[in-house]
Amino acid sequence: MSDLLSQQMTALVVDDSPLSLSYLEGLLLDQHYEVVTAGDGNEALAAIKAHRIDIVFLDLVMPGMSGFEVCEQIKKNPATKSIPVVLVSTLSEREDRIKGLDAGADEFLTKPVDEAELVSRCKTLLTSQQLDVKLTATSDRHRDLTERLYMTTKELDRLILKSVQELREGLDAVMMGAGDAAGCHKRCVELEQTLKQMIDGLQEELDTHAVTLE
Repeated sequence: MSDLLSQQMTALVVDDSPLSLSYLEGLLLDQHYEVVTAGDGNEALAAIKAHRIDIVFLDLVMPGMSGFEVCEQIKKNPATKSIPVVLVSTLSEREDRIKGLDAGADEFLTKPVDEAELVSRCKTLLTSQQLDVKLTATSDRHRDLTERLYMTTKELDRLILKSVQELREGLDAVMMGAGDAAGCHKRCVELEQTLKQMIDGLQEELDTHAVTLE
């Protein structure tokens, strides 16, 4: 597995046929996956709530809730929609694949499942899913940082305008002989220190952001 898939992954296998269930479970165990099994759609949805599932292998033709319906339920739930769903069936008609795509399926495997194809599809789907998670997290951090920078620069603008006004008034008073030159100088030093602190804070935020994007 790639670096993104260095931790052990958990697969959910859903099939009403014990033979098919056992066969696919065996293939996944050989590839060092943890495997959770379910015999129907309701069991599958319950298993997803009870376990941290990384990928789902879903039989299409089952009693009660079909594989299409289970897939739709998974993809409609914001908490589970990012989980890759692979539809597994003897059905190979174009219409069934279109229906599966409409339900949100990520991939298809035809029974009997070929081990090499299984390994390839798993690696591709899980790598893509992990990259999506990483990009989403980076995007969230970027958005939070952008908001903080906006508020900081807004405060910096306000302080600069206030400082310019105070300095102008102080210098005008000094020029007219009614102001305190020492006090004006002291205020200039204070404002310089404050502005430097704010600029240093902005630079620190930017440096932190650069590290998170690496």
